[in-house]
Amino acid sequence: MSGDQLVYSPAGIKEQIQGILHDEIWFERMFDRQAMQPLRLTYDNLKEAPGETIASIASFLGVKAHTPEQRTTRASPVTHDDAAQWEARFLNEEADFLKQALSQRPQL
Repeated sequence: MSGDQLVYSPAGIKEQIQGILHDEIWFERMFDRQAMQPLRLTYDNLKEAPGETIASIASFLGVKAHTPEQRTTRASPVTHDDAAQWEARFLNEEADFLKQALSQRPQL
């Protein structure tokens, strides 16, 4: 981060959540208008089952999947020492905001 100090910012977190929500709604409307059935991927699925996730992508595209080599190392999430504390604080202090945001998410 080139020396930048991370600080807890509930306003910044809310702004990011609202941006993600806006994008989710936009994409779901576009998928509906185009009668598209997208392949839905999640970071967690890719992290926990990379081979199966790659196979599902290949199947969706109609190509043969190449089995990835077994890796002895695991990817670690990028985190900050205070991340868990900040997450708990935000979940506690902004529960109403999160409840409202979740109610606006598209049903998948």
